[in-house]
Amino acid sequence: MSPMSQCLLAPWWRGDLIESLLADLIADERQRRLSDMPRPARSGLAAEDIDALLGLDSIDLLDIATAVSVRFGLHHHGLDPRLLAERRLGAWAEAVIEARRRDDADIAFFTSGSTGRPKRCVHPMAALTREVEHWAGLLDGRRRVLRAVPCHHIYGFLFGLMLPARLDLSVVDVRDGLPAGVLARAEPGDLLVAHPGFFALAADLDGRCAEDVIAVTSTGQCPDFVWAAVAEAGIARMLEVYGSSECAGIGSRWSAHEPFELLPWWVPQPGAAERLLRADAEPCAAADRWAWLDRRRFCVHGRLDGAVQVAGENVFPGRVRDVLLSHPGVADAAVRPFGAGIAVRLKAFVVPSDRGADHAALHQRLVPWLTERLRPAERPRRIDYGAALPRTPAGKPTDW
Repeated sequence: MSPMSQCLLAPWWRGDLIESLLADLIADERQRRLSDMPRPARSGLAAEDIDALLGLDSIDLLDIATAVSVRFGLHHHGLDPRLLAERRLGAWAEAVIEARRRDDADIAFFTSGSTGRPKRCVHPMAALTREVEHWAGLLDGRRRVLRAVPCHHIYGFLFGLMLPARLDLSVVDVRDGLPAGVLARAEPGDLLVAHPGFFALAADLDGRCAEDVIAVTSTGQCPDFVWAAVAEAGIARMLEVYGSSECAGIGSRWSAHEPFELLPWWVPQPGAAERLLRADAEPCAAADRWAWLDRRRFCVHGRLDGAVQVAGENVFPGRVRDVLLSHPGVADAAVRPFGAGIAVRLKAFVVPSDRGADHAALHQRLVPWLTERLRPAERPRRIDYGAALPRTPAGKPTDW
Protein backbone atom coordinates (compact mmCIF):
# COMPACT_ATOMS: atom_id res chain seq x y z
CA MET A 1 0.00 0.00 0.00
CA SER A 2 1.49 3.33 -1.04
CA PRO A 3 2.25 6.08 1.52
CA MET A 4 -0.28 8.31 -0.25
CA SER A 5 -3.15 5.84 0.29
CA GLN A 6 -2.13 5.39 3.92
CA CYS A 7 -2.37 9.14 4.47
CA LEU A 8 -6.02 9.04 3.40
CA LEU A 9 -6.94 6.89 6.41
CA ALA A 10 -8.91 8.75 9.07
CA PRO A 11 -6.94 9.43 12.29
CA TRP A 12 -9.11 7.17 14.46
CA TRP A 13 -8.12 4.05 12.52
CA ARG A 14 -4.92 3.80 14.52
CA GLY A 15 -3.43 0.60 15.89
CA ASP A 16 -3.57 1.35 19.63
CA LEU A 17 -7.12 2.73 19.42
CA ILE A 18 -8.37 -0.23 17.41
CA GLU A 19 -6.75 -2.70 19.81
CA SER A 20 -8.68 -1.03 22.65
CA LEU A 21 -11.90 -1.23 20.67
CA LEU A 22 -11.34 -4.90 19.80
CA ALA A 23 -10.49 -5.76 23.41
CA ASP A 24 -13.85 -4.31 24.50
CA LEU A 25 -15.71 -5.99 21.66
CA ILE A 26 -14.14 -9.40 22.28
CA ALA A 27 -14.77 -9.19 26.03
CA ASP A 28 -18.42 -8.26 25.41
CA GLU A 29 -18.98 -11.01 22.86
CA ARG A 30 -17.28 -13.48 25.17
CA GLN A 31 -19.47 -12.47 28.09
CA ARG A 32 -22.59 -13.12 26.02
CA ARG A 33 -21.47 -16.72 25.57
CA LEU A 34 -19.55 -17.41 28.79
CA SER A 35 -21.28 -15.10 31.23
CA ASP A 36 -19.84 -16.63 34.41
CA MET A 37 -16.20 -16.41 33.40
CA PRO A 38 -14.28 -13.26 34.42
CA ARG A 39 -13.29 -10.81 31.71
CA PRO A 40 -9.59 -10.91 30.85
CA ALA A 41 -7.39 -7.93 31.58
CA ARG A 42 -7.07 -5.74 28.54
CA SER A 43 -3.26 -5.72 28.82
CA GLY A 44 -3.07 -9.49 28.32
CA LEU A 45 -4.99 -9.60 25.11
CA ALA A 46 -2.28 -8.10 22.95
CA ALA A 47 0.34 -10.68 23.88
CA GLU A 48 -1.58 -13.93 23.74
CA ASP A 49 -3.50 -16.00 21.25
CA ILE A 50 -7.08 -14.80 21.51
CA ASP A 51 -8.74 -18.20 21.64
CA ALA A 52 -6.24 -19.66 24.14
CA LEU A 53 -6.48 -16.65 26.45
CA LEU A 54 -10.27 -16.54 26.41
CA GLY A 55 -10.86 -20.27 26.69
CA LEU A 56 -12.96 -20.40 23.52
CA ASP A 57 -13.87 -23.44 21.53
CA SER A 58 -13.91 -23.32 17.73
CA ILE A 59 -17.59 -22.27 17.52
CA ASP A 60 -17.13 -19.43 20.02
CA LEU A 61 -14.07 -18.20 18.15
CA LEU A 62 -15.97 -18.33 14.87
CA ASP A 63 -18.83 -16.30 16.38
CA ILE A 64 -16.50 -13.62 17.74
CA ALA A 65 -14.49 -13.41 14.53
CA THR A 66 -17.74 -13.03 12.59
CA ALA A 67 -18.85 -10.18 14.87
CA VAL A 68 -15.58 -8.35 14.19
CA SER A 69 -15.80 -8.98 10.44
CA VAL A 70 -19.39 -7.76 10.17
CA ARG A 71 -18.76 -4.59 12.17
CA PHE A 72 -15.79 -3.48 10.10
CA GLY A 73 -16.51 -5.02 6.70
CA LEU A 74 -13.57 -7.43 6.54
CA HIS A 75 -15.64 -10.02 4.65
CA HIS A 76 -16.24 -7.58 1.79
CA HIS A 77 -12.51 -7.54 1.01
CA GLY A 78 -11.52 -11.14 1.67
CA LEU A 79 -9.76 -10.15 4.90
CA ASP A 80 -11.89 -12.22 7.28
CA PRO A 81 -9.66 -15.37 7.07
CA ARG A 82 -6.95 -13.37 8.85
CA LEU A 83 -9.03 -13.47 12.02
CA LEU A 84 -8.71 -17.24 12.18
CA ALA A 85 -5.18 -17.49 10.84
CA GLU A 86 -3.70 -14.75 13.08
CA ARG A 87 -5.23 -15.01 16.55
CA ARG A 88 -3.43 -12.05 18.10
CA LEU A 89 -5.13 -8.78 18.95
CA GLY A 90 -2.53 -6.78 17.03
CA ALA A 91 -3.05 -8.88 13.90
CA TRP A 92 -6.83 -8.43 14.16
CA ALA A 93 -6.33 -4.65 14.48
CA GLU A 94 -4.13 -4.67 11.36
CA ALA A 95 -6.87 -6.50 9.45
CA VAL A 96 -9.48 -3.96 10.57
CA ILE A 97 -7.25 -1.05 9.55
CA GLU A 98 -6.60 -2.63 6.14
CA ALA A 99 -10.35 -3.07 5.59
CA ARG A 100 -10.99 0.58 6.50
CA ARG A 101 -8.19 1.68 4.20
CA ARG A 102 -9.97 -0.07 1.33
CA ASP A 103 -13.47 1.12 2.20
CA ASP A 104 -14.38 3.49 5.03
CA ALA A 105 -17.95 4.21 3.90
CA ASP A 106 -19.86 2.86 6.90
CA ILE A 107 -19.63 0.91 10.14
CA ALA A 108 -22.01 -1.35 12.07
CA PHE A 109 -22.94 -1.31 15.74
CA PHE A 110 -25.23 -3.69 17.58
CA THR A 111 -27.89 -3.25 20.19
CA SER A 112 -30.25 -5.69 21.91
CA GLY A 113 -33.88 -5.78 20.83
CA SER A 114 -36.88 -6.88 22.86
CA THR A 115 -36.02 -10.54 22.19
CA GLY A 116 -32.47 -10.05 23.42
CA ARG A 117 -31.06 -10.65 19.92
CA PRO A 118 -28.50 -8.07 18.80
CA LYS A 119 -29.85 -5.62 16.22
CA ARG A 120 -27.43 -4.43 13.53
CA CYS A 121 -27.29 -0.65 13.07
CA VAL A 122 -25.25 0.64 10.11
CA HIS A 123 -24.00 4.24 10.13
CA PRO A 124 -22.27 6.18 7.33
CA MET A 125 -18.82 7.21 8.52
CA ALA A 126 -19.48 10.63 6.98
CA ALA A 127 -22.38 11.10 9.41
CA LEU A 128 -20.30 10.03 12.42
CA THR A 129 -17.47 12.30 11.29
CA ARG A 130 -19.90 15.21 11.07
CA GLU A 131 -21.10 14.46 14.58
CA VAL A 132 -17.55 14.30 15.94
CA GLU A 133 -16.82 17.67 14.34
CA HIS A 134 -19.80 19.05 16.23
CA TRP A 135 -18.55 17.70 19.57
CA ALA A 136 -15.01 18.86 18.79
CA GLY A 137 -16.32 22.40 18.40
CA LEU A 138 -17.91 22.20 21.87
CA LEU A 139 -15.05 20.43 23.63
CA ASP A 140 -11.91 21.80 21.99
CA GLY A 141 -9.10 22.82 24.32
CA ARG A 142 -9.04 19.61 26.38
CA ARG A 143 -5.68 18.05 27.32
CA ARG A 144 -6.59 14.37 27.43
CA VAL A 145 -9.59 12.01 27.59
CA LEU A 146 -10.34 9.83 30.63
CA ARG A 147 -12.49 6.99 29.28
CA ALA A 148 -14.74 5.12 31.71
CA VAL A 149 -16.85 3.40 29.04
CA PRO A 150 -16.14 0.66 26.46
CA CYS A 151 -15.53 1.93 22.95
CA HIS A 152 -17.23 -0.81 20.90
CA HIS A 153 -20.65 0.79 21.53
CA ILE A 154 -21.47 3.93 19.58
CA TYR A 155 -21.17 6.38 22.50
CA GLY A 156 -17.73 5.11 23.48
CA PHE A 157 -16.68 4.93 19.82
CA LEU A 158 -17.60 8.59 19.23
CA PHE A 159 -16.21 10.07 22.46
CA GLY A 160 -13.54 7.56 23.47
CA LEU A 161 -12.01 6.90 20.06
CA MET A 162 -13.05 9.30 17.28
CA LEU A 163 -13.11 12.53 19.32
CA PRO A 164 -9.67 12.15 20.95
CA ALA A 165 -8.19 11.18 17.57
CA ARG A 166 -9.83 14.23 15.97
CA LEU A 167 -8.45 16.54 18.71
CA ASP A 168 -5.12 14.67 18.93
CA LEU A 169 -5.60 13.86 22.62
CA SER A 170 -4.19 10.97 24.60
CA VAL A 171 -6.72 8.49 26.02
CA VAL A 172 -6.51 6.99 29.51
CA ASP A 173 -8.73 3.99 30.21
CA VAL A 174 -9.86 4.56 33.82
CA ARG A 175 -12.18 1.56 34.20
CA ASP A 176 -9.70 -0.12 36.52
CA GLY A 177 -10.25 2.58 39.16
CA LEU A 178 -13.12 3.64 41.40
CA PRO A 179 -14.93 6.85 40.39
CA ALA A 180 -13.77 8.83 43.43
CA GLY A 181 -10.17 7.85 42.74
CA VAL A 182 -10.46 8.76 39.07
CA LEU A 183 -11.81 12.18 39.95
CA ALA A 184 -9.12 12.69 42.59
CA ARG A 185 -6.42 12.02 39.97
CA ALA A 186 -8.04 14.07 37.18
CA GLU A 187 -5.97 17.01 35.95
CA PRO A 188 -6.98 20.47 34.73
CA GLY A 189 -8.17 20.26 31.13
CA ASP A 190 -9.27 16.61 31.30
CA LEU A 191 -12.42 15.39 29.56
CA LEU A 192 -14.05 12.57 31.53
CA VAL A 193 -16.26 10.32 29.36
CA ALA A 194 -18.50 8.17 31.56
CA HIS A 195 -22.13 7.31 32.38
CA PRO A 196 -24.67 8.25 35.09
CA GLY A 197 -23.75 5.29 37.30
CA PHE A 198 -20.14 6.45 37.38
CA PHE A 199 -21.01 10.04 38.22
CA ALA A 200 -23.51 9.03 40.90
CA LEU A 201 -20.50 7.97 42.98
CA ALA A 202 -18.78 11.32 42.49
CA ALA A 203 -20.10 12.60 45.83
CA ASP A 204 -17.89 9.99 47.56
CA LEU A 205 -14.85 12.07 46.61
CA ASP A 206 -13.15 13.41 49.75
CA GLY A 207 -12.56 16.95 48.52
CA ARG A 208 -12.95 18.37 45.05
CA CYS A 209 -11.39 17.40 41.75
CA ALA A 210 -9.04 19.67 39.84
CA GLU A 211 -10.30 22.81 38.16
CA ASP A 212 -11.40 22.82 34.52
CA VAL A 213 -12.46 19.17 34.32
CA ILE A 214 -15.37 18.70 31.90
CA ALA A 215 -17.55 15.58 31.90
CA VAL A 216 -19.64 13.87 29.24
CA THR A 217 -22.39 11.41 30.13
CA SER A 218 -24.73 9.24 28.08
CA THR A 219 -26.25 5.69 27.87
CA GLY A 220 -29.20 6.73 30.05
CA GLN A 221 -30.92 9.90 31.17
CA CYS A 222 -29.01 11.50 34.03
CA PRO A 223 -31.11 11.98 37.20
CA ASP A 224 -31.09 15.31 39.05
CA PHE A 225 -29.18 13.86 42.01
CA VAL A 226 -26.34 12.83 39.67
CA TRP A 227 -26.07 16.37 38.32
CA ALA A 228 -25.89 17.54 41.95
CA ALA A 229 -23.15 15.00 42.73
CA VAL A 230 -21.14 16.19 39.73
CA ALA A 231 -21.38 19.81 40.90
CA GLU A 232 -20.43 18.83 44.46
CA ALA A 233 -17.35 17.00 43.18
CA GLY A 234 -16.15 20.20 41.53
CA ILE A 235 -16.53 19.18 37.88
CA ALA A 236 -16.68 22.43 35.93
CA ARG A 237 -19.38 21.44 33.43
CA MET A 238 -21.14 18.30 32.23
CA LEU A 239 -22.53 17.61 28.76
CA GLU A 240 -25.35 15.06 28.63
CA VAL A 241 -25.68 13.41 25.22
CA TYR A 242 -28.95 11.78 24.24
CA GLY A 243 -28.83 9.21 21.45
CA SER A 244 -29.12 5.55 20.50
CA SER A 245 -27.33 2.83 18.57
CA GLU A 246 -29.87 3.32 15.76
CA CYS A 247 -29.60 7.11 15.46
CA ALA A 248 -26.19 7.97 17.01
CA GLY A 249 -26.36 11.39 18.70
CA ILE A 250 -29.79 13.04 18.78
CA GLY A 251 -29.57 15.89 21.27
CA SER A 252 -27.63 17.32 24.17
CA ARG A 253 -27.87 19.63 27.17
CA TRP A 254 -25.53 21.25 29.69
CA SER A 255 -27.91 21.29 32.66
CA ALA A 256 -30.54 19.14 34.36
CA HIS A 257 -32.84 22.17 34.21
CA GLU A 258 -32.67 22.43 30.42
CA PRO A 259 -34.49 20.38 27.76
CA PHE A 260 -32.46 18.51 25.17
CA GLU A 261 -31.71 20.41 22.00
CA LEU A 262 -31.65 18.54 18.69
CA LEU A 263 -28.32 18.25 16.94
CA PRO A 264 -28.31 20.55 13.89
CA TRP A 265 -28.86 17.89 11.20
CA TRP A 266 -32.02 16.39 12.69
CA VAL A 267 -35.57 17.65 12.09
CA PRO A 268 -38.80 16.21 13.54
CA GLN A 269 -40.90 14.23 11.08
CA PRO A 270 -44.23 16.06 10.58
CA GLY A 271 -47.08 14.24 12.28
CA ALA A 272 -44.81 11.74 14.08
CA ALA A 273 -43.87 12.75 17.62
CA GLU A 274 -41.04 10.22 18.02
CA ARG A 275 -39.51 10.12 14.52
CA LEU A 276 -36.65 12.21 13.15
CA LEU A 277 -35.46 12.98 9.64
CA ARG A 278 -32.09 13.88 8.21
CA ALA A 279 -31.04 14.31 4.61
CA ASP A 280 -28.63 11.36 4.40
CA ALA A 281 -30.55 8.68 6.32
CA GLU A 282 -33.79 6.81 6.68
CA PRO A 283 -36.24 8.18 9.29
CA CYS A 284 -35.03 7.37 12.80
CA ALA A 285 -37.58 6.16 15.34
CA ALA A 286 -37.09 6.97 19.00
CA ALA A 287 -37.02 4.36 21.74
CA ASP A 288 -38.45 6.90 24.20
CA ARG A 289 -41.49 9.15 24.53
CA TRP A 290 -40.65 12.75 23.68
CA ALA A 291 -42.47 15.91 24.68
CA TRP A 292 -41.63 18.74 22.27
CA LEU A 293 -41.32 22.31 23.55
CA ASP A 294 -40.72 23.59 20.03
CA ARG A 295 -39.15 22.12 16.87
CA ARG A 296 -35.66 22.04 18.37
CA ARG A 297 -36.15 21.29 22.07
CA PHE A 298 -37.66 18.23 23.76
CA CYS A 299 -37.92 16.33 27.05
CA VAL A 300 -37.69 12.55 27.46
CA HIS A 301 -40.46 10.67 29.30
CA GLY A 302 -39.77 6.93 29.48
CA ARG A 303 -39.25 4.09 27.04
CA LEU A 304 -41.66 3.03 24.30
CA ASP A 305 -40.42 -0.56 24.06
CA GLY A 306 -40.64 -1.58 27.71
CA ALA A 307 -36.88 -1.60 28.23
CA VAL A 308 -35.45 -0.80 31.67
CA GLN A 309 -32.02 0.70 32.27
CA VAL A 310 -30.04 -1.60 34.56
CA ALA A 311 -26.39 -0.77 35.22
CA GLY A 312 -26.27 1.24 32.01
CA GLU A 313 -27.77 -1.52 29.85
CA ASN A 314 -31.23 -1.79 28.30
CA VAL A 315 -32.92 -4.94 29.60
CA PHE A 316 -36.38 -6.24 28.76
CA PRO A 317 -38.50 -7.74 31.56
CA GLY A 318 -40.58 -9.58 28.95
CA ARG A 319 -37.54 -11.47 27.69
CA VAL A 320 -36.53 -12.39 31.25
CA ARG A 321 -40.06 -13.69 31.87
CA ASP A 322 -39.84 -15.83 28.70
CA VAL A 323 -36.60 -17.39 29.96
CA LEU A 324 -38.20 -18.14 33.32
CA LEU A 325 -41.20 -19.77 31.62
CA SER A 326 -38.88 -22.03 29.64
CA HIS A 327 -37.79 -23.74 32.88
CA PRO A 328 -39.80 -26.96 33.47
CA GLY A 329 -40.33 -26.09 37.12
CA VAL A 330 -42.03 -22.75 36.35
CA ALA A 331 -45.73 -22.51 35.51
CA ASP A 332 -46.02 -18.74 35.46
CA ALA A 333 -43.85 -15.73 36.21
CA ALA A 334 -43.83 -11.96 36.39
CA VAL A 335 -40.80 -9.67 36.16
CA ARG A 336 -40.59 -6.01 37.07
CA PRO A 337 -37.99 -3.39 37.99
CA PHE A 338 -37.44 -2.17 41.52
CA GLY A 339 -35.29 0.58 42.98
CA ALA A 340 -34.76 4.04 41.56
CA GLY A 341 -32.25 5.91 39.42
CA ILE A 342 -29.00 4.04 38.88
CA ALA A 343 -30.00 1.48 41.54
CA VAL A 344 -32.76 -0.04 39.36
CA ARG A 345 -32.63 -3.85 39.15
CA LEU A 346 -35.09 -6.60 38.19
CA LYS A 347 -37.05 -8.88 40.50
CA ALA A 348 -39.29 -11.84 39.66
CA PHE A 349 -42.28 -13.69 41.06
CA VAL A 350 -42.46 -17.38 40.16
CA VAL A 351 -45.38 -19.79 40.31
CA PRO A 352 -43.98 -23.36 40.49
CA SER A 353 -45.36 -26.03 38.15
CA ASP A 354 -45.67 -28.34 41.15
CA ARG A 355 -47.80 -26.64 43.80
CA GLY A 356 -46.07 -28.72 46.46
CA ALA A 357 -42.58 -27.88 45.28
CA ASP A 358 -39.94 -26.91 47.80
CA HIS A 359 -39.25 -23.25 46.95
CA ALA A 360 -35.67 -23.35 48.21
CA ALA A 361 -34.86 -26.42 46.08
CA LEU A 362 -36.49 -24.84 43.01
CA HIS A 363 -34.49 -21.67 43.62
CA GLN A 364 -31.24 -23.64 43.69
CA ARG A 365 -32.07 -25.10 40.29
CA LEU A 366 -33.39 -21.89 38.81
CA VAL A 367 -30.46 -19.57 39.59
CA PRO A 368 -27.85 -21.45 37.51
CA TRP A 369 -30.46 -21.85 34.74
CA LEU A 370 -30.84 -18.07 34.57
CA THR A 371 -27.10 -17.52 34.84
CA GLU A 372 -26.53 -19.59 31.70
CA ARG A 373 -29.20 -17.76 29.69
CA LEU A 374 -29.19 -14.14 30.84
CA ARG A 375 -26.64 -11.35 30.91
CA PRO A 376 -25.72 -10.12 34.42
CA ALA A 377 -27.90 -7.01 34.11
CA GLU A 378 -30.90 -9.17 33.11
CA ARG A 379 -30.76 -11.54 36.08
CA PRO A 380 -33.38 -10.89 38.78
CA ARG A 381 -31.78 -9.79 42.02
CA ARG A 382 -34.74 -11.18 43.98
CA ILE A 383 -37.11 -14.05 43.23
CA ASP A 384 -40.30 -14.58 45.21
CA TYR A 385 -42.45 -17.72 44.99
CA GLY A 386 -46.13 -18.35 45.44
CA ALA A 387 -49.18 -20.33 44.28
CA ALA A 388 -50.39 -17.50 42.00
CA LEU A 389 -49.15 -14.18 40.68
CA PRO A 390 -50.05 -11.22 42.93
CA ARG A 391 -53.27 -9.53 41.78
CA THR A 392 -55.67 -6.91 43.06
CA PRO A 393 -59.19 -7.91 44.12
CA ALA A 394 -60.28 -6.84 40.63
CA GLY A 395 -57.89 -9.36 39.10
CA LYS A 396 -55.31 -6.87 37.80
CA PRO A 397 -51.57 -7.52 38.24
CA THR A 398 -50.15 -5.75 41.27
CA ASP A 399 -46.74 -4.93 42.64
CA TRP A 400 -45.14 -7.24 45.19
